[in-house]
Amino acid sequence: MNITEIYTPGTTALAGKPNSGKSSLFNALSGLNQKIGNFTGVTVEKATGQVILPSGKSGTLVDLPGTYSLFPKSEDEAVTANILSDCEHYDYPERVLIVADATALKNSLLLCSQIADTGIPCLLIVNRVDLLEKSGKRIDFEKLSQAIGLEIMPVSAHTGFGIGELQHRLGQPFLPAPELFLKDLNTSESSQYKTFDDYKSFLKETSKNLNATTAAFDRAEALMIQDMLARYQRIDQILESVVVQAPSERPKKQAADKLLSHPVWGYVIFMLALAVMFQAIFAWAEKPMEWIELFFSEAGQIIAGLLPEGTAQDLVQNGILAGIGGVVVFVPQIAFLFFFIAVLEESGYMARVVFLMDRIMSRFGLNGRSVIPLIGGMACAIPSIMSARGIPDKKERLITILVTPLMSCSARIPVYTLLISLVIPEYYFWGFINIRGLIMLGLYVLGFLMALLVAAVMHRRLPQTQPLPFILELPQYRFPSLKNIFLTVWHKCIAFIWEAGRVILMISIALWFLVSYGPDAPRAEIESKYEQLSTLEGQNPSELEAQKQAELLEVSYAGYLGKAIEPIIRPLGFDWKIGIGLIASFAAREVFVGTMAALYAATDQEEDPITLKERMRQEIFQDSGKPVYSLATGLALIIFYAFAMQCMSTLAITKRETGSWKWPGIMLAYLTVMAWVGAWVVQVMMG
Repeated sequence: MNITEIYTPGTTALAGKPNSGKSSLFNALSGLNQKIGNFTGVTVEKATGQVILPSGKSGTLVDLPGTYSLFPKSEDEAVTANILSDCEHYDYPERVLIVADATALKNSLLLCSQIADTGIPCLLIVNRVDLLEKSGKRIDFEKLSQAIGLEIMPVSAHTGFGIGELQHRLGQPFLPAPELFLKDLNTSESSQYKTFDDYKSFLKETSKNLNATTAAFDRAEALMIQDMLARYQRIDQILESVVVQAPSERPKKQAADKLLSHPVWGYVIFMLALAVMFQAIFAWAEKPMEWIELFFSEAGQIIAGLLPEGTAQDLVQNGILAGIGGVVVFVPQIAFLFFFIAVLEESGYMARVVFLMDRIMSRFGLNGRSVIPLIGGMACAIPSIMSARGIPDKKERLITILVTPLMSCSARIPVYTLLISLVIPEYYFWGFINIRGLIMLGLYVLGFLMALLVAAVMHRRLPQTQPLPFILELPQYRFPSLKNIFLTVWHKCIAFIWEAGRVILMISIALWFLVSYGPDAPRAEIESKYEQLSTLEGQNPSELEAQKQAELLEVSYAGYLGKAIEPIIRPLGFDWKIGIGLIASFAAREVFVGTMAALYAATDQEEDPITLKERMRQEIFQDSGKPVYSLATGLALIIFYAFAMQCMSTLAITKRETGSWKWPGIMLAYLTVMAWVGAWVVQVMMG
């Protein structure tokens, strides 16, 4: 019987340095069969996937955090080091796929040699072999395999080359590497380990001493440097015999890098890229949004016809559908945002942006590493704050965490889009530049500038630390893989719908209850009042019903809650309904749209449905008769959401990352003050 028919592997881990194409390989092997979580006991993202084996069974893949070596310098690197150096660890895999970058093999082989010396069965995957020709290199893989004592499989996750063979190989056992590196390194100067177990003990001991006393740290650091220098010396000897460097296209790459990192044109190109991105978000997403809005409108009418009038019909139509539909309608825009970010990452341009922005970041007490969480914050602050673990300096990491929420995340897109389209008329410069898109771009620029300003203030206030040098490995330029981009967009959108949908469902039901119910006495008085009015001649039943629902909303639990905070927000031009939206959106910013949909649906009893924007345009202040959503109020509300900490999940993840409620409290306080003051300034200047 073939061994592939009887062998069922346990967990297979993927390990590799950052930018080695490890995640792309993970996507190529597991496709849509993935789920995202955290490693047990730590807030480090864990991607788990299933790959179909030749036997028809499935094998489990775990994508370990990227690391340059098993000597960690950050929390995510420590996760990989601890797992692979401790066979009793609860996440210890049965075997490891070590992913190396064919165009930067030397750095990859350091980690490869360390993993091999732990004695765990492993296989070396040399990824991006399709770029070897462009980099001017040729690798003798058979000779390299003999030199390091590991089986090697050349693949390209980008083109799919070798993926089928790798999937078949996953159905067979891996073998541990012979002690080739250990034998080479076991000299009189480096004799602290003789066997696999000795080396694993050495890894655990040195990693533990990184947070110990100064003397212990100095000893651990000396041993690590000694180990890595010896390994690099041996790796250089190996590469000299297996890698042939031919004339390459490096001058072209250097010319491109020179342009993209230019102190003037580099920023111009980056701003143009962002402008195109936000223009596309408005233009390309318009039709899909209309279709989704129409779907929920029709669904509401169908359900209204199927269910009997009463509580159940009202809950489904004005509670569940109104709330969820108000968020799902913005999924096309969020999908396009993730699409553009994925293109920037896949093409290699994002790394150039990080390098370019280091010039600015260093002037504000940060360095280029902070740009990754800040740019990621345009998608979601939560994973971006978690990605700050890769910043070795504690002060820079803390400041990055505290200012990341100022970046306009995807959850703000529904709010921005609703308010911009509500108060800003559609106008095109030169026939194709949408003013709404420019305003959206301006909000992202505003968030970034305020993040830098706050970072500079915090840098002066927090205790000084010794800054670390900024080192960045620039990947090869390449045409983005549409498959990888699709998988990225798919998983991000599904995660957004699932995470937001659950919150929206609970909030919508709660809001429906708060809107639909209130103290019995005032509601009974209003019902009696309009029952008498309905008997009078010349009364319009539709107008009476709309007036009655408006008065019932004021005496509902939601009305009392909104009016309780109205004195605080009225100087900003906000009424009590907006106040309800502000409170509800602490669960998640995008809840504001669903809340407005639920609130204004409650006051609309016409047979012909009208859009949320039309309902909001009709809203007036009862005391003055002026429109609630004037240009000044709309812009003030936009600025409020640009600065405010309207996301409890971000506060929770900040607490987990900093280990204290002190920093989430500071974050909530300073962002709330900034939001109120910013909105007030806009209202005073334009009101």
